[in-house]
Amino acid sequence: MKTTAFIFDIGNVLIDFDLPRLLKAISNHSRVNIEDIHESWTLKDTIDVETGKVNPKDHYERYADSIGLKWGYDAWKKVWADIYTIIDNGMSIFFELKEKGVPVYLLSNLAEYNKEAIEMKFSDFFMMSPLAGYLLPIWISFQC
Repeated sequence: MKTTAFIFDIGNVLIDFDLPRLLKAISNHSRVNIEDIHESWTLKDTIDVETGKVNPKDHYERYADSIGLKWGYDAWKKVWADIYTIIDNGMSIFFELKEKGVPVYLLSNLAEYNKEAIEMKFSDFFMMSPLAGYLLPIWISFQC
């Protein structure tokens, strides 16, 4: 059987993210203890922003106001960008397949600010064309 395409998840396959570093940065610049930061993210809010039901900038501003975070939206994206690092093995396979002309797709739950932060940090990585409105495991893809 011939392989016609590959699907890659972004998080922990192509890009690692240091969530404790993000939580520490938020805690250091807000009125919320690091232990309570993750709890301050509600599941509904996360789903709404990752599915495009809520404008990501509005989502950030509501969240920042609720915890006393004084960053602007661009600083929020930069802090996210700062926690991302490339996973060499996954990236090697990804680019090798692309160079061979094999269709590769990205599948991930991302808010628009995550997408922008990834593109900010890894400008030569890829351009995503998101289809918003679904979360994994519903199959949506970002063709590269």
